Amino acid sequence: MGQPEGDKPVQLDALDRHVQPPVLFLLVERYAKTLYGDMETVVKAVKKSIGEEMLKSFDLVIDDWTHGTEHF
Repeated sequence: MGQPEGDKPVQLDALDRHVQPPVLFLLVERYAKTLYGDMETVVKAVKKSIGEEMLKSFDLVIDDWTHGTEHF
């Protein structure tokens, strides 16, 4: 079965061979703000969940790593 007609690129100019982007690309562009907003909501929810499970204070020990010429 072939692609739906809306998903095929449409040739705009026979001489220059410019092609209109597929409909999916146009939809992604249109709904990018909604997608980013939803992603931000998920990040905030995960941060809250992790924050509730973590101890109020904790230590971070970084051992045996280098930065430039320094060894820690």
